[in-house]
Amino acid sequence: MIEPYYVSLIVVLAGAFVGMVAPYLIKCWEEPDTKFEFGYFYTLLVTAVIATGALIPADMTPSPQYYLSLFLAALGLQTVLSKAKTKR
Repeated sequence: MIEPYYVSLIVVLAGAFVGMVAPYLIKCWEEPDTKFEFGYFYTLLVTAVIATGALIPADMTPSPQYYLSLFLAALGLQTVLSKAKTKR
């Protein structure tokens, strides 16, 4: 059985990945000549580092609400970091 910490980390990374990939796929669908900028992977890595650090001291109680809140938090963090990178 996988420990709750690793499941939580996977959920957070999935939320961050969806925050980066879904908007890109929509953009490619609307404008097929869109090129992917690898610089956006940096925001995914920052999200992963923050999530890893934030989860270390946590006492995890596996529940659907817990995992959904982690997913949405990572999605929000990834979206904010992506917007900040775009504005820069």
